Amino acid sequence: MVNVERKGPSVLREALKSKKCVIGLGLFDGISAKVAASVGFDFLFAKVSQVVTQCSDLPIIADANTGFSGPLNIRRTIQFYEHAGVAGCHIEDRVFPKRCGQLKGKDVVDLQVYLERIRSAGEAHANPDSVIIARTDARNAKSLGGESASRDAFDEGVRRLKAAVAAELALNPVLINVLPDGLTGNLTTAECNELGFAAAIYPCTEFIPAMLAMQESYTRLKREGSDLRCCKGKDDCPVL
Repeated sequence: MVNVERKGPSVLREALKSKKCVIGLGLFDGISAKVAASVGFDFLFAKVSQVVTQCSDLPIIADANTGFSGPLNIRRTIQFYEHAGVAGCHIEDRVFPKRCGQLKGKDVVDLQVYLERIRSAGEAHANPDSVIIARTDARNAKSLGGESASRDAFDEGVRRLKAAVAAELALNPVLINVLPDGLTGNLTTAECNELGFAAAIYPCTEFIPAMLAMQESYTRLKREGSDLRCCKGKDDCPVL
């Protein structure tokens, strides 16, 4: 498989060496990638596709979930992602099939299974600049207490990340995932920087506002027979 030559991996790796928190936002297609690039962000976060990587020169971090099953699938996933031109991806410790990390009732695999995932990802990536991110959802895992989890669950998450670093990862900057009213709190970009995070992802920045804007535009067309004001971005076409 011939890799796509892109500067994103080296750009992201250099950015993570800086002393400021780099900010990335979610996107879902080539249009949102173009809009995000025009506004100006450090990187983008996406469910990987070559359409997205071809629409922006910004580094792209992809969600690799659990690697989509065992070691062989994880290796194949990393190879495909690198071929698509992504700068990095994160592998998580949730059980498979899985629930979203922001939902109740999720659970995590045992530590050795998690480390096997991270090792498989690390061994598979051929580009030395691409970034493998170890993600844990131990803090609210069902087997560790769920919503009533104690400090022990948080400590288990820290233990898992340290073990992942020791097992495979050369660098250990920490990334935070910030969703509106999510489990990590409504942290601003400045707060993420003050707390010492190397990077922060805002994955809902694109699709929630887009959904609300579409709802307003569709409603106006249905009620008034025209979507003109919404399509021109007039101030009197508020989002519901």
